[in-house]
Amino acid sequence: MIRIARLMPHVRSSCHLPLLLLLQLLVTSGSNAVPRSSPPADSPYYDDPLLESILNLAQVPPLNSKSSNSHSTQSSLHQDRQRDQQQPLIEDDFVFTTGSCRERMPLTRSTRAWRNRIRAFILIDQDLEESLTRLNLEGEVHNESYAFFPDDRHDLLGGTAHGTKQGDTRAAVAPFAAHRHFGETYKWMLYGDDDTLFFMEPVKRMLASFDPSLPLALSDNLWYLSYQPNAHAPRCLPCHMANATLPSVEELVKTPHVREHIRKYLLLRTANDNVTDAEIDAVLEDARGVPGRLFVPTAACPICTPDLACNRKSNPEGPCNPSVAHGGAGMIFSVGLMRSIAYREAMACIRSFRSATGGDAIVSSCFWRHGIAFTDPGPLVRHLYDPHYHVFGGKAGQGYLMDPIGMITHGRCNSKCRWMLRNSLSLHLKGRHYRSWRVGSVLMWGVAHASVAAHAFLDMTARDGGVSWRQLPYGYDIDDAVGFAPYMALAAPPTVLATGMAADKDSST
Repeated sequence: MIRIARLMPHVRSSCHLPLLLLLQLLVTSGSNAVPRSSPPADSPYYDDPLLESILNLAQVPPLNSKSSNSHSTQSSLHQDRQRDQQQPLIEDDFVFTTGSCRERMPLTRSTRAWRNRIRAFILIDQDLEESLTRLNLEGEVHNESYAFFPDDRHDLLGGTAHGTKQGDTRAAVAPFAAHRHFGETYKWMLYGDDDTLFFMEPVKRMLASFDPSLPLALSDNLWYLSYQPNAHAPRCLPCHMANATLPSVEELVKTPHVREHIRKYLLLRTANDNVTDAEIDAVLEDARGVPGRLFVPTAACPICTPDLACNRKSNPEGPCNPSVAHGGAGMIFSVGLMRSIAYREAMACIRSFRSATGGDAIVSSCFWRHGIAFTDPGPLVRHLYDPHYHVFGGKAGQGYLMDPIGMITHGRCNSKCRWMLRNSLSLHLKGRHYRSWRVGSVLMWGVAHASVAAHAFLDMTARDGGVSWRQLPYGYDIDDAVGFAPYMALAAPPTVLATGMAADKDSST
């Protein structure tokens, strides 16, 4: 059983990237094959005089009868699809949720660029009923629902700051309130910031290998030991990779990506600006199998629990704390996960935090308390921790994702670029870095539509064997020995047959 002994206060630095301090958790050994049940009624989590009133927040105000009837009919259709798990995923199988505020509404609305028909549940700080109703009426045509939840330190929260920024608690509440709103009318929940962009075609391909009825939380962009993304954070690989050949620690220590990870680890902890190879080798020797430092996850069947994420069989006594998925890079939750956590339990968990580093930290830690750790889709591990293969957030190759048309037409889209365009699941646009929210929202629209055009071009080149690349005005950049095959690899593990057919097709055209 996993129990929280104590949670240290978290701080967020003034830098653009927050530094997550270690969560001090007491982990007792044992198996967690399924999520634990809700805590008993006399649990200290429920000893909160404000909890009952907080449970009544984050609800969409009632609209007119016509809108309500339309929504009811739509929900019935979603429930019919929910019962058939064998159908290919479509937009109706997804919902998106985020926390936002009035000043960031241009960004929130710009998610329409990639959502298309996907339903959205958005928590905001708009507490005027008339304004909130107007937002819902306006958003109805875009499948958007808006609800109010207060800022941190608001009187409705007893003046408590559960996070460090004013919208952190709102962001943490969003996925649980969204599930309460939609019920089980979806298969997968997309969760991120209001400036997170999901690439839906790669998302659908990746999720085709997963069962949404299981409690699953998916991400490979994780905070751990004050480092993000930490490719060595405790997590699991999917069950369908149980028979896959994984890299050994000996293979990893030879890669430049792992050595660079250790170099940055040392720079964070020493005043010395120069790190020698001998120092890196010494750390690598001591770090083998240690989560956060040199760690290879294993496949978890049927689901990923904290014990499996920490690989307790090989590391029974070593320190292992919750990995925190990065909210900007986005996360994906199954309906099986969201149904397994009672709304009251989720709110009680959120209320137990003080000055956490963000809504993403709160959500990730509440899942861990519930007995669920993050599952990594797998490409990062299969590619020996090359940071270009983070499918959530595209950390190392964000330039490829931000300007796919420019990269293609100017001949700078090499094999890694093509792979990322085909398989990256999300991108954080960092809207606050631009001179206005409107500029950030315009960028969201531009990137969303450019990615669709780039996918169409890549599909065309797959059919003509690369002829289209040679017709580009600025030439093309092919830097891999096997031509155009690598970018066609899907985020979900390809079968040997499929890989062979793709190679044969490329060689024959």
